[in-house]
Amino acid sequence: MSRLPEPPVNTPEGEAYEARFDALVSEEYRLLSELAAMLAHTAQGQRIKAELILKLLPEHMAHSVIDEYDSNIKLVLSLARDLVRETAA
Repeated sequence: MSRLPEPPVNTPEGEAYEARFDALVSEEYRLLSELAAMLAHTAQGQRIKAELILKLLPEHMAHSVIDEYDSNIKLVLSLARDLVRETAA
């Protein structure tokens, strides 16, 4: 949805767009929170979580006020890359 052109602000279309966007962000947050609470007992489950981290975290950080990845973020991304490589081998 964020790749589509936004309708003009302060119009019914713009308000509907914002409401839909907010609902999607809330749903994503809820689903990711549920996923984070689940234990990954298999290599496949760990790989799926790692792939999601590698896909979503850089995009999230692009919209963050933090200019650079701090060492904690770098460590999480490194671990995710290790898990993806490990299960691919």
